[in-house]
Amino acid sequence: LTAYLSRIIGKWVLTGSERMKQRPIRVLVEALNRLGARIGYLENEGFPPLEIYGSRLVGGSIDIPASVSSQYISALLMIAPYMEKGLEIRLTGKVVSSSYIDMTLQIMREFGAEVGREDTVIGVKPGEYRSVPYRVESDWSAASYFYELLAIAGEGEIILTGLKEKSMQGDSRQTVVWRKLGVRTCYEGDLVRLSAAKPEIDRLDYDFVEMPDLVQSFAVACCMRRIPFLFRGVETLRIKETDRIQALIEECGIDLYWDKSYYREQIKAFEHQLGIAKETGLPVIIHSRDSLEVIFEVLKKHPYTRGILHCFPGNAAEARQAIDMGYLLGIGGVVTFK
Repeated sequence: LTAYLSRIIGKWVLTGSERMKQRPIRVLVEALNRLGARIGYLENEGFPPLEIYGSRLVGGSIDIPASVSSQYISALLMIAPYMEKGLEIRLTGKVVSSSYIDMTLQIMREFGAEVGREDTVIGVKPGEYRSVPYRVESDWSAASYFYELLAIAGEGEIILTGLKEKSMQGDSRQTVVWRKLGVRTCYEGDLVRLSAAKPEIDRLDYDFVEMPDLVQSFAVACCMRRIPFLFRGVETLRIKETDRIQALIEECGIDLYWDKSYYREQIKAFEHQLGIAKETGLPVIIHSRDSLEVIFEVLKKHPYTRGILHCFPGNAAEARQAIDMGYLLGIGGVVTFK
């Protein structure tokens, strides 16, 4: 809606629940403003509610971080044909949920848009969509709950309709992972038959960077079957409609933790940054995209007294940890070091 309203003439206010007001949207707003939009924040900088003055978008070429959410990129792509100069997006950083970006491009092609992608560069030419007959495929993300039921039950069959074996949805890849947990998939014309069997593994290690929405289904299934697991690629789960990691812990009463080895490279990079800061005496500015654990892990070993840490708000446990360690906490998710 933010992207759509940015090109619809008029004044718009976009707001939502308290949780929605905690979801970061700076990446999308800054990108749209660079392309000719006029969007401002009504409360906290970087978060809804937004004040939008719809106008014609010039378009052009922009760099956009792809490590936070593919939704920002899809939003820009879908309105790109109506920009005067079209749009070229250069993705920077780690690209999460790349399959969702590819799905957006494929659907745009089917409705007449001229689009192309070469690795981290995406181009959309100016033009218009055309009306075409279109059948919406059933949702592979929602199918995960039926797989989960069979994985937990350990017996039975479920038949689903409307799902394709050769689907453009990235979550269709889940069939391979569910097979490891004992749920087999058989395609029979327009039907998909799921059947329970014995799990093939006694531990599940998997990188969900292309299927982050399925983490909860797999986590619950593993816990119910008492199968230990290590899931990677889950950074974006903290900024969804809820903190999905915290929700799993609270609702299931299970013992989940962040694997420290996952942050090894980030910790190494931050230690290097701190070393330079101590030599020069300059403040350190850190943009944290997920947990504060990387920062705390380093500061416990290498105390530093100057700098500002920008992080996502809403992590009460980490906020308390920061205070216990002697840091000052500001409003809006800003931590200022003493």
